[in-house]
Amino acid sequence: MVATVPCEEIAYEKLSQLRYDKGWLELEEAVQLDPVQGFGEKLISIIDTYLSLYRCY
Repeated sequence: MVATVPCEEIAYEKLSQLRYDKGWLELEEAVQLDPVQGFGEKLISIIDTYLSLYRCY
């Protein structure tokens, strides 16, 4: 139970950082206009970056 609160805080912090990530914002804007070539790879790259920063023990 002790680790739950810090883990949740870390998760919310990383999610907040993702929401303001330049690559994420550019991708979000681009998909509103047209289909994005390589969308999956771009999205996975962005998400992998933030998942790799999430460490909860």
